[in-house]
Amino acid sequence: MAEEEGGESIDWFGDFRLRLEQDWDSLAGDGSERDDRLRIRLRGGLSYEFLEKWSVTVAARSGQHASQQSPHITIYDFDDGPEGPYQLDLDHWYLNYSDGGFQGWVGRNELSFWHQDDTFVFENVNLCSPISG
Repeated sequence: MAEEEGGESIDWFGDFRLRLEQDWDSLAGDGSERDDRLRIRLRGGLSYEFLEKWSVTVAARSGQHASQQSPHITIYDFDDGPEGPYQLDLDHWYLNYSDGGFQGWVGRNELSFWHQDDTFVFENVNLCSPISG
């Protein structure tokens, strides 16, 4: 969705994923068997173009503050285990300049190499520790 006013525009974006993870033989980090679980992922943000070649983008994602990579939150497991906290972290924030084939940015952006999906590398890896309050 974009709102335009005299060369300015705001684009809102986001996605939502709800999934059931059935785990047959894998182990958690402490060596215990991993339970089946219901998981959720939320991501959203906005991009604001304030001049013809300049924009700023801010995005947030669900996930625990201590997790630098996974945006997934366990909202229910089927063996009455603990449920994950509902937390959001700022994922991207950057100032962008684009002119023809040139693009440069300053801030925290997503990985710039191509990948097919979130199977091996999450699109929104956090490379530094988040600010928690």
